[in-house]
Amino acid sequence: MYKKRSLSKRILTVLKQDPRTEYNAVTIDRILYGKIKYDKRQRKYHIKQIRKELKRLTDRGLIVNPHLGFYALRISSKTLHLLDNPPVVAHGIKIETTMTNIGTPQTSILGITDKKPKFDVIGWLQMMNFSETSNKRWVKRFFWEGRFITLTIHPGCGLIEIWIKCSENPMDFSSMYRFNEYIKGNLASLTDMKDARIREIGINKDFRELRLEGLSSMSLHVFMNAWSKIYYKETIGAVRTEIHWVGSIGFEDCLELLSRINAPVIHEKMTKVDKWDDVIMFG
Repeated sequence: MYKKRSLSKRILTVLKQDPRTEYNAVTIDRILYGKIKYDKRQRKYHIKQIRKELKRLTDRGLIVNPHLGFYALRISSKTLHLLDNPPVVAHGIKIETTMTNIGTPQTSILGITDKKPKFDVIGWLQMMNFSETSNKRWVKRFFWEGRFITLTIHPGCGLIEIWIKCSENPMDFSSMYRFNEYIKGNLASLTDMKDARIREIGINKDFRELRLEGLSSMSLHVFMNAWSKIYYKETIGAVRTEIHWVGSIGFEDCLELLSRINAPVIHEKMTKVDKWDDVIMFG
């Protein structure tokens, strides 16, 4: 019994070194006994014992047998930490802001109180290739860095809506920062984006090549305005864990939060540093 337990632990150690890789008995034999010289008879005996132990570990639910003769570590809440920790990214983003650079929208458009409007909003929208819809909204759709963007302008009330569809290509902090600068430049005639707020956002982590055993997805409605889900996203070949939130948070605050999540600030009281050369600072 001791030898069997010892072999089990050694096999698990091999599989834990790379949870994403599938191993067969021959490969495990070479890893465990590769430097030991012995005849073919002894090698066949070791491989036979490894196969028996792999079967036992599979029956115990510690490993999986995804392909004939190949085995890998079963990913669970206890072994998830062995995988590379993917960054926190965002998708399904809705941003709202208002027109701030043209005075009162009705005054600018209709000239009710000002014979010389400060800014011709409709003319600008036409020039920028926006299309007017039946409900008096102006819409423009385009791609930005592989992500589908929809801009909707409401000239009557001054509302600006920005939708970012990027489930297959989520945005990290740097891409959200670049988009913020891009959209501020493109909408500079209408708004300074200082009051821009995130109204909807999905925060997710994508675990590449992670398997969901016997489960395609699981959803949990956490609060009235937030819910979480874990599922296998076939289009990117990864298990996704996500939280979708509806509410209101400043765009700049959201950027700061995303930055801190991926690069948390270490307080000076939490660690003692002898040389500042060993510290990487994130701005």
